[in-house]
Amino acid sequence: MNREENVPLKQRMARGERLLGILVRTPATMLIDMAGHNGYDFVLLDTEHGFADQQVLADHVVAARAVGLPTIVRIGGGEAALALRVLDAGAEGIVVPHVQSAEQAVDAVRAAHYPPLGDRGFATYTPAGRWGKAAGSEHAADAARRTVVVAMVEDAQGVENAGAIAGTEGVDALWVGLSDLGATLGYDAGAADVACRQVWAAAQEAGAPVLALASDAKGVGAAFDSGAQLVVLNAQAAIDRCLGDWAQAGATYISHPNESHPNESHPNESHPNESHPNESHPNESHPNESHRTSPTRTRARNVNG
Repeated sequence: MNREENVPLKQRMARGERLLGILVRTPATMLIDMAGHNGYDFVLLDTEHGFADQQVLADHVVAARAVGLPTIVRIGGGEAALALRVLDAGAEGIVVPHVQSAEQAVDAVRAAHYPPLGDRGFATYTPAGRWGKAAGSEHAADAARRTVVVAMVEDAQGVENAGAIAGTEGVDALWVGLSDLGATLGYDAGAADVACRQVWAAAQEAGAPVLALASDAKGVGAAFDSGAQLVVLNAQAAIDRCLGDWAQAGATYISHPNESHPNESHPNESHPNESHPNESHPNESHPNESHRTSPTRTRARNVNG
């Protein structure tokens, strides 16, 4: 992750960079702010299975822009009007679900782009147009340079047509929706996995990046190793998993209070780093003693850790 100021997400995708995003499905502007300060590359907001209130959605786009994060928004199928509104609000792209053919991919592109590539309604008096500060030609050129379209393949017909979808002008990436794909294939996880690999191979042949979802650091690494160029951390799943792990650990201590547990601290037991009064320690600070302060070292943070 090496986010460059003023370099559009679309351009970074086109030059083959590996990019890490965060999926936000529930209101959490502070989480977006944290993601920006931890080096993530983009935010994916979900309106298909998440946000319904457009003001809340717009607030999250603003929060992302404040920390330099581009936003792409998953809309529902056939929601060209919503595509217009989220792009006007400052989002840099859309994710369109259930794309089953090249014709539907063209429809997705047309909903996202201004003429001549699309038929999105044109306006400059929006956040995307800097509230009218951008000239019409400038805004149109900037939108063409930035607007991202991700096509979701999550049906058997979409798998069959994955190559044509990936090769559609204006489609910037493919994303396999494993849950819906598995449902259409009789809830057969094995069949869904085979179909997913088929889509990834078609995307690779067409030169289109693939987006994948992960719920923890191990999954992020596995997705990149498997060939995904964009990996999105499912924040809701990751937080839920942490809460579940902590609750389970707490329940173990609560239900067995008198049993010895690893890392448990007992009074009157001596531990290597335990501090006792009147004992001298190498790094202990005492009043009236002079110590030389060492320079502070900056520790790099790894979001995968």
